Amino acid sequence: GRPTAVISTVLRHLFGAVRTRTAPAVRKPTHKMATKKPHHGHGTPRTPQAGSSNKIQFEDYVSKEAAAELLGSGEAIRGAVRIVPSNYRYAFVSVPGMRDICIPSFEARNRALEGDIVVVKLLPRTQWNILPKEAFRQGVQFKHSEPVPIADAVAAMAITEPSTPLQKPKPVGGKNPPAAAAPATPAASVPRPRSSTSPITAEAAKLDPSVMSPSDLPDGVLQRTGKVVHIERLVHTRKAMGSLEPFNGANKALFIPYDARFPRMLVTGDNIPRDYWKHPANFAANTIVSCRLDTWPSGSFYGHGKFGEVVGSAHKIHDCTTAILRANDIDTEPFPAAAEASLPSTPWTPEDIAQRRDFRDVRVFSIDPPTARDVDDALSCVRLPDGTFEIGVHIADVSHFVKPNTDMDREAARRATTTYMMHECYPMLPRVLCDDLCSLLGGVERLAFSVTWIFNPDGTHRVAWMGKSVIRSCAKLTYDHAYSVITGKHDVPFPDIDNGHTLADVHGDILNLHKFAMILRSNRFEGGALRLQSQKLAFTLDPETGAPIDVGRYVLTEANQLVEEYMLLANTSVAEKLHSAFPTSALLRRHPEPDTTILGDVAALCTRKGIAFDATSSRGLHLMLHDLEAENPVQFAALNRMLTISMKLAEYCSAGESADMDFIKHYALHVAHYTHFTSPIRRYADVIVHRMLEAALADKASPLDNESVQRVATHCNRRKLAAKRAQEEQSRLFLLEYVRSRQPLQVRGVVVDVADRSFDVLVPHLSSLARLDLTKLEIPFRFDEEERTLTLTQLDQPEKPIEVFMEIDIVLKVNGTGLKAQLAATLA
Repeated sequence: GRPTAVISTVLRHLFGAVRTRTAPAVRKPTHKMATKKPHHGHGTPRTPQAGSSNKIQFEDYVSKEAAAELLGSGEAIRGAVRIVPSNYRYAFVSVPGMRDICIPSFEARNRALEGDIVVVKLLPRTQWNILPKEAFRQGVQFKHSEPVPIADAVAAMAITEPSTPLQKPKPVGGKNPPAAAAPATPAASVPRPRSSTSPITAEAAKLDPSVMSPSDLPDGVLQRTGKVVHIERLVHTRKAMGSLEPFNGANKALFIPYDARFPRMLVTGDNIPRDYWKHPANFAANTIVSCRLDTWPSGSFYGHGKFGEVVGSAHKIHDCTTAILRANDIDTEPFPAAAEASLPSTPWTPEDIAQRRDFRDVRVFSIDPPTARDVDDALSCVRLPDGTFEIGVHIADVSHFVKPNTDMDREAARRATTTYMMHECYPMLPRVLCDDLCSLLGGVERLAFSVTWIFNPDGTHRVAWMGKSVIRSCAKLTYDHAYSVITGKHDVPFPDIDNGHTLADVHGDILNLHKFAMILRSNRFEGGALRLQSQKLAFTLDPETGAPIDVGRYVLTEANQLVEEYMLLANTSVAEKLHSAFPTSALLRRHPEPDTTILGDVAALCTRKGIAFDATSSRGLHLMLHDLEAENPVQFAALNRMLTISMKLAEYCSAGESADMDFIKHYALHVAHYTHFTSPIRRYADVIVHRMLEAALADKASPLDNESVQRVATHCNRRKLAAKRAQEEQSRLFLLEYVRSRQPLQVRGVVVDVADRSFDVLVPHLSSLARLDLTKLEIPFRFDEEERTLTLTQLDQPEKPIEVFMEIDIVLKVNGTGLKAQLAATLA
């Protein structure tokens, strides 16, 4: 290959040719901004009307045998499709231990939908993307953040070389819009692209284009691209929520999905409800419907679908919530009779009790939110004669009731998680289990799986015991109860204390638990753990209408932290035991390192702003945020948001999924092994972990092999993500309704991103991001690309610079209603 200096020179000229650019004052925009986010359902292809000459042609899929050959030869990879929500044209497929594969076009995705398991054939190296931010890590300075296809970069370099085969100049970025720049981030966190297409300078054009041979570029600055050639498994349900709209053609309607990742579909008259034909426009504007993708011809922009049902009114919160639940395939139906019939006829027997450690005389109690019905966990703290403490975490023994391969097990595995919405909870287990027999309620005997540790007065500790147990909780407490003791206010009335224990004893246990929890917490962060501030919103609802009447950030107190520390300790201790016993099949929870591209952006920004930024470790990030929160809350809020975007999602995996031990590490917690053990009532993964721990303690073989664990992990990841998405979509729905009821709503926010025609403002108390597009607002401006600043140049006002970290007042309003509603913002 060429010397590194030559590569650096070429890349520097490619990405650093133009350092500043002045945007003209805007009167009436005559162009569309490249970074415009599509409305719900309008990110799908803007397909031509009937009679248009524009066409699309998807490739035919290869056979299963041909796909296997491609995989075996290394020409293809297998993985789950992840479509960018804000730009349906781009998708990614994750490869363990490697940078994601980019699927660079709608055609290359070849009709695969979100989550489908596909075989992706790698494109030639000349069609891979150069990632300038990765080049930056190798010492190359540049001013553009878009990935550049190699072939387009070579063509751009050949501007003054007509004798070369590459004669047609193309702007940097070529035909591929820059939304592909997010090689290893969750789709929801893909950073928005810039719209700059700066020309190559004459100096750069004089360079010999031969240095741009793909073989000359190091792999570290490239992102592989590919195309879907085979769909191995249809994971997506092929169902979606949306609206029916008129279409140019008799006896047909066009289905417009709310989810931009789903294709538009033609629905024939045989399946369309009569109400639609009476008033098509009114029906489209006011009615939520469900449709199912039936077929998708290779020569059609549109899928062909079947009408499902009318879900409800597009203007009612209840109906919109129903649509959200169905779109995410959340099961709201009663449990099958066969599942409940497979439960043990007798909850437990004297023989069951005799085989367990008896904690019934130990002072055990739970600490949960006040609305909790399913009590998964309880705590105990016993002072021993030698001055040490035995602290116990006691978890509901769901695996005693849900036996492998029963109807109840299959139903719990299918649901995989409990989904908590604002009005209702949709449980993984029947109410008889999650609210009663498994729930660690006060004053009753319950079966548990316990872990205890011996704590020395200085907080050092060791695992003392793990095993099946029986407990009798003396009280069901809330976070408010515990917090009143921790603060010494004692301003919350306590429930009766059962089993002969006293309130004073419980108070003493809470204080001791708190003392050791704070030591655990301090040691975790000193050891390298990272915690970003929660963005979760808490709504106050009108008791009669259910509409949001107030909103604020969900506040965590030291009582929450007390419980969290012991749950983390239990999960980590169990993970260590499982990995020791089953190094190739333990069900673990991993958290990959954050996206280096976005971290690089944040680091560069902080450097320009004089903020000390250490992204070399999770500990460095934590210490930086900790100091900044006290010194500058505004900058802290902005940076917390930026770093949250850079973080990848934690996920379940098998310990044997990769030979690389770093693969199973948990970045944020800074531990080698972690799992979920503490919530088996609401997470199926925890049920599997309980079964594995029981086998490990009995020196038995793992109940599942590596491949089986991977299947469970994949399914649990998918269902957990669906539940999270449903919660977030409902939260967004309620937030928009809250803003609508008070619009125009003036708020103060902080600028977190500046592009060449727009900027983003974070409103911290609403945990929301608002984009102000200056071309739409018809505000003249000037853009400085070097400093990443916009300057508003309105003739009747002084120039106003817009830069990251500045506070600004904006006015929020909502356009549209229901699931089509969009947050809009203007300058105050």
